Amino acid sequence: MPILTIPKSLEEKLGPEATVGLIEVLNEVEKIAKEDVILLAEQKYERRLSEETSKLDKRITDEVAKLDRRIVEEVSKVKVDIIKWMVVLFITQIGVLTAIMSFVLK
Repeated sequence: MPILTIPKSLEEKLGPEATVGLIEVLNEVEKIAKEDVILLAEQKYERRLSEETSKLDKRITDEVAKLDRRIVEEVSKVKVDIIKWMVVLFITQIGVLTAIMSFVLK
């Protein structure tokens, strides 16, 4: 917000040229201050965003690792179950073949 007016008493003491110069200096200082505040806010936002992104990345990595472990455990359980059923079916087949062979040979 640029400064447009200077109090009359100050303007009378400074004179018209000095008043215009003072207004220009004050406007320039305000402009620079705004730029500095914006830059500072931008840097703070970027730093915060980077921190939050790092935290989120770590959480995602941890969750993926947990899921990976769970999948490995479940696959191991399924493998064990398949092997058990294979053994049961193999024994059953031997029993059936033995019964058929004994029936045919009688």
